[in-house]
Amino acid sequence: MKKIRLIMTIVFLTIIINESPAQQRSFGLGVIIGEPTGLSAKLWTSQTTAFYFGIGLSLCGDRISCYDGYNDGSIRVHLHFDYLLHQYNAIGSTEEFPICYEVGG
Repeated sequence: MKKIRLIMTIVFLTIIINESPAQQRSFGLGVIIGEPTGLSAKLWTSQTTAFYFGIGLSLCGDRISCYDGYNDGSIRVHLHFDYLLHQYNAIGSTEEFPICYEVGG
């Protein structure tokens, strides 16, 4: 029940937050919904490069056991960090449709 409340709160907050394209700002904050659940952020360093990072909590322990319906009661922390390179002219179009290359762990 607590997990459902948490998910509903995150969805509600996501809906009421005004949309603002991250490219117009140097920092963007997001929500990771699913397994794990957490926060993500993107920090633009130039017009074409950015750092993307996040932290999430897995509430049912081992991911494989979680999908099998088994919950061992442990909590795991997931961290990720990527360096992004956006290429805006890769596809000939009148709209901006960037291709994104990333390296990280």
